Amino acid sequence: MPRRTIRTGGPDGPRTPRVRVDPQARFGPHQAAYTGPDLLRHVAPTTFQAKIDAEGWLHEERKLIEANEWSPPKHRAERARAVATTPDFETYAKQWIAKRRTDKGEPLRATTRANYEATLEHHLVPTFGRMRLRDITKARCAAGTRTRWRATATPRGRTPRPTDCCGRS
Repeated sequence: MPRRTIRTGGPDGPRTPRVRVDPQARFGPHQAAYTGPDLLRHVAPTTFQAKIDAEGWLHEERKLIEANEWSPPKHRAERARAVATTPDFETYAKQWIAKRRTDKGEPLRATTRANYEATLEHHLVPTFGRMRLRDITKARCAAGTRTRWRATATPRGRTPRPTDCCGRS
């Protein structure tokens, strides 16, 4: 089945972005492709029902290239998938407490579990709750500690000792 190619850019040869249309289909599907800064051909991850949508995708890719923020679409999709599968801190911490065992392999006592959950809820979740685990660094841990340290001044005006990111002195 022959394909018709419609050029959507200027007359700059093979680097011109292209939108291909199946000549048998009157209104689509449209496939967008372009040559990236790495001189490889990159195709849109999906086909588009409207030509203007394919051109819009090409325009967004061009904006990324011009802003020097471009990476191949496949790499961006892989990164997005990795971020989506990485749990946030609160989810991970709650699962960790639920699975936690003593050194002897026994479940945690109720008071220990309650203490862990209270520490998590009052000290750690307000600072790190929705952060992805990969985004929690020593610098963010220190910043959270400083913020919590200022916020916990005593009624007499004395400031308690600083703690590390886990609430320990």
